[in-house]
Amino acid sequence: VYRQVVDERTAEVCVKHVDPEGRELGEGGDELEAAWASLDGVRVYRNGNNLALLPAAVDKARAVAWLRARLVDRLGPLMTVGVGDSTTDYAFMAACDFYVVPAGSQLDGRVARATAAP
Repeated sequence: VYRQVVDERTAEVCVKHVDPEGRELGEGGDELEAAWASLDGVRVYRNGNNLALLPAAVDKARAVAWLRARLVDRLGPLMTVGVGDSTTDYAFMAACDFYVVPAGSQLDGRVARATAAP
């Protein structure tokens, strides 16, 4: 079962492993990710030890854009700062004027690896 509806609300499904790098999700995680990716109306996130299935409508970047538009309408120009530690946080952080990435976080590690000298 990839989705459970309770009182007309759709719930997230999340699989986690104690290994923060997700190495132990291994083949089983690969199989779940592939199966879930073929489903309509959902998004699959996999990072580190987290494998999550979310309804497509649940999206932090859309939420930031929605909230920001309403605040600008009400208050005028404003500056936004997004803070996130996961690679899946990047989309909503990029919707902000500035973003903060905690040192030692998953996202910081990805940037460090991408920018390391060969």
